[in-house]
Amino acid sequence: MDMNTTLKVLRLAPGESLVLEHAAGIEIQCRRGSLWITQYGDARDIVLTAGRTFELALATSTVLSSRNGAEFLLQRMKCPGLSVHDRHGWGQRLLRALGPQSSGLVQRGLEGRGRIERIG
Repeated sequence: MDMNTTLKVLRLAPGESLVLEHAAGIEIQCRRGSLWITQYGDARDIVLTAGRTFELALATSTVLSSRNGAEFLLQRMKCPGLSVHDRHGWGQRLLRALGPQSSGLVQRGLEGRGRIERIG
């Protein structure tokens, strides 16, 4: 059984950024180039190179950047009978409600430097 549903293929030009909103449960698969992933509420910065994948676990704003350009695939992870809210609990819902994406701080900070994709 295929557990993934393809959403879209996206590209970033060299130096471009993209903000994903409401992207918990999205898997990012880098096809070409490399991506730098920063997810609000996660202390890690993730770097994906071609052929690598990473699943976004938090329902907070996520910034994708690429120094030299990248092409990547977004897939929604399907878990029959288990919603994203059930998987991540009340703590993640609270973070989402109180996080900067609610007030637009991330979007205002990247204004003119990137684009915003609303997922879900």
